[in-house]
Amino acid sequence: MAKFRVRIPRGGRGSSGLDGDDGAARVEQDLLRDLGAPRQEHVVAVIVLIEHPVEGEDNVVLVIDDQNDVARMISMVLMRAGCLVELAASADEAAAVVASTPGFDLVICDVMLPGTSGPATVERLGHPLRATIFVSGYPRTHFVGTSEEIPSEASFVRKPFRSAEFVATVRDLLTALAD
Repeated sequence: MAKFRVRIPRGGRGSSGLDGDDGAARVEQDLLRDLGAPRQEHVVAVIVLIEHPVEGEDNVVLVIDDQNDVARMISMVLMRAGCLVELAASADEAAAVVASTPGFDLVICDVMLPGTSGPATVERLGHPLRATIFVSGYPRTHFVGTSEEIPSEASFVRKPFRSAEFVATVRDLLTALAD
């Protein structure tokens, strides 16, 4: 999977220039087409046109997900919020990214990865669990008592999610970490 780093300037609310439900639907359809989503039911997040900036310095986030469309959707939501994003599709790729780009403020990781689990991957990276958000289509309780169990110190967001709610979770976690 290609790795990229993008900086999106922070804009004010409504800076997209599109208003109303028609504009939102058109942009969502364009995003899905650009992402190559074959069908609408594969959407993992709902993009909200109003930007929700994450306050403070440029926050650097590592997104680990083996599903390209999911990783790209999460990264687009975070970039719209003003974060710098690195992507990795596996535990090995994540280790290589961390080795070349140390100092991530936050890791967002799918719970189920090929050949390993999200929690095992984050442990391998040595990233603090309190600065980690795990994501899955299953509820958190689904993983209790398994090798994929999500540590209590880590945050969890269930897919599908609304971008505004996801950004609020990221913002709240980054604020708590800064204190």
